[in-house]
Amino acid sequence: MAADRQDLRLTGSGQAADAYDRAIEHLIRFQPAVADAAAKSAAVDCWHPASTRSTTCTLLEGALRAGQLDLAAALVSERLSVREGSTYAWSKRAFLLAATGDTAGAAAAAGREVELAAEVRAAADGPLPV
Repeated sequence: MAADRQDLRLTGSGQAADAYDRAIEHLIRFQPAVADAAAKSAAVDCWHPASTRSTTCTLLEGALRAGQLDLAAALVSERLSVREGSTYAWSKRAFLLAATGDTAGAAAAAGREVELAAEVRAAADGPLPV
């Protein structure tokens, strides 16, 4: 995995990737606190989805840039278990599958992303709710 990690770092710099590694360590500790605080909040519907999504997306992007593919794959799976219709998560799943050589799986994930995006566009073009 170390060779894979080195090849898949998006930063091009070992020093920058190490910074992502350190950031990931902090975010992993922070992520449960966000979910816990949101669950206890009276305004849970207002900020829980956005705050946990942004923390997860930040952590996922950091994992990808640091080459931590196992962590990235786990975060994508977690995101899809919560929101199967996430085009973002499907695009990241496609990237991860392609990076590991699973071209058929990557094509299927990319296809699902395109399908969901088309559904969103079709819904946006439909009649406005009253």
